[in-house]
Amino acid sequence: MIAPDIWRLVHEHLGIDRFFLVGHDWGGPTAFALVCAHPDAVRRLAT
Repeated sequence: MIAPDIWRLVHEHLGIDRFFLVGHDWGGPTAFALVCAHPDAVRRLAT
């Protein structure tokens, strides 16, 4: 799964606690999975 990798990159490696997220085409389901796993971290989701 890609969503946990994106979470680790943004949160653990870059130190960003809250962010805007955009998912397009195949990235939409990945973005949605990340929002479901970490709803407090995503300020707004655009697909």
